[in-house]
Amino acid sequence: MVKHLNGMFALPLGCAPPPALPGADRFGEKPLYWGVFDNTFLFASEPKVLLAHPAVRPSLNLQALRQYLSFDYVPAPLSIYEGINKLKAAHTLTLEDGRVEEERYWR
Repeated sequence: MVKHLNGMFALPLGCAPPPALPGADRFGEKPLYWGVFDNTFLFASEPKVLLAHPAVRPSLNLQALRQYLSFDYVPAPLSIYEGINKLKAAHTLTLEDGRVEEERYWR
């Protein structure tokens, strides 16, 4: 379905219990942040939402900091926080049977 969408979006699709299928727009204008903390899959449109969860303990991602200082932004899949990932543009993220998989849906 996401192949047919056009615009800025980051949205969860699926049913409970998983699979869950968050998606990111083609150009990454609306990023989706995600991570697995204490065996719990969390995702949000902003890192501060994930940081509010009690299982998330914020620590600086030094590799992301180096990229920020070099490029003036942090390219996906990294975020400035260790353990919080940013979904790449034009990718879907699928959670099924405890596995997280990313797949490109548009070029």
